[in-house]
Amino acid sequence: MTRPRPRTVLFYLVPVIVSIGLCAFLVIRREVASLPAITLQQVASALQEHRVRVLTQRGDDLLVTFADGHLAQSRIDSDQGVIAQLVTYGVTEDQFAGIALSFDLQPPPPFSWPRFLLGVLAVVILVGLLVHRFARIMWAFARFMT
Repeated sequence: MTRPRPRTVLFYLVPVIVSIGLCAFLVIRREVASLPAITLQQVASALQEHRVRVLTQRGDDLLVTFADGHLAQSRIDSDQGVIAQLVTYGVTEDQFAGIALSFDLQPPPPFSWPRFLLGVLAVVILVGLLVHRFARIMWAFARFMT
């Protein structure tokens, strides 16, 4: 009777490292694009103090470029215009005078099949390894008990 060849640590370590790497890649990629979040009230007060250079609306997001060059992001209600919402916070028409307003009306990015499949593959590999290890432990326990 032939004995199965014992598995090395590398046999289990490589899939675990690959799946953790895939998960980390997907999470880090999502976090890279994030900017500091500020409230619409803070945007209005910055407009009233003439500290804003450019306002760019992208869907429900408002990208704020300050006079010193740093960027921030705020959420707006897409049912109302950004100007109407800022006016409710007390911003006057004169305070909009030196501000560049732009509206980025791009559709949302298409669904990414490769990214989705990589995420599913990472989860399947991790679950498969856990089930395999549990089965090996149970097999060893049953063999020990007999």
